[in-house]
Formats: sequence, structure tokens, C-alpha cells
Amino acid sequence: MSRVEKILLHSSTALVALTGIALFYMKYLMTSADPFSVIHHPLQPWALRLHLVVAPALLFVLGMIYRGHVAAKLRNGYREGRHSGLSLIWTLLPMTFSGYLIQVAVEESTRTLAVVVHIATSLGFALAYLLHGWIAWRSKRALLRDRAERPEALAGRWVA
Repeated sequence: MSRVEKILLHSSTALVALTGIALFYMKYLMTSADPFSVIHHPLQPWALRLHLVVAPALLFVLGMIYRGHVAAKLRNGYREGRHSGLSLIWTLLPMTFSGYLIQVAVEESTRTLAVVVHIATSLGFALAYLLHGWIAWRSKRALLRDRAERPEALAGRWVA
């Protein structure tokens, strides 16, 4: 992945996660002084709007890196971080679908199910993302250490 792709990926993921956490906190953990209000904090509509704007940007960035990162690693048989990477893919699909379903569902039971699925898969995605990043960092650190100790032994090793 290029430096620009990493910056776009990390920043869009962080923004989606932070706005999602803020929205969850405001919507489900806060109470309003007005018992008839569905908005529990003045910034709640803005958190929702920002979340809905940044989420497609994250999907765009993930699509942008798919061919050069995901498909390349799968094709080359690269094993380091494969389980966490596949977990990202498998949580991304229901997270995305349920996120859109929340916006268009008419029945309350469908919307409630979509919210539960969205929150659960979003937590799974965030944990898999952090784990995947940690594995990549650890692998790169070990590679740099090995390169410093034995540069001749690592001449043909592929580095992401």
C-alpha cells in the first residue's frame, strides 16, 4: 500500500469509528431533558450526518486498496495477517449492508435488527482492523530487525 492509501485508510476508518461511537453514545446512552425528543444531544444530528458522509469514503478507499493489497496478498499466498484480513472482509459486508438498511427500513423490527447487526459487525470490524494493523507492524518490525542482523539472508523476501 502506498503512503497516501495508508493515510486515507487510517483517517477514514478513524472518522467512521469515532462518529459511530459518538452517535451510539448520544443515541443510546444519553437521555434528553424532553421526554418526547428523539434527539438526546444537540450534536447528534451532526454526528449522524458526518458518519453517513464518511462511511462511503471508507468504502471507496477499501475498494481502492483491494486489488493492490488484498487480492495481491491472497494471490501470492502471503500468510501473515491473513485471518485478521479475512475477518475484515467478512465483517465489512454485513456492516455495510446493515448500515444502509438502517436508513431505508420501514418496519421498526427490521430497523432494530439492522442496528444490532450493524453495531456487532462494526465492533468486529474495528477489532479486526486494530489486530490487522498490529500484526503488520509486528511483522515489519521483525523484518527490519532481521535485515539489520542478516542482510544477505533476506535478499529475496517480499515486503508490503
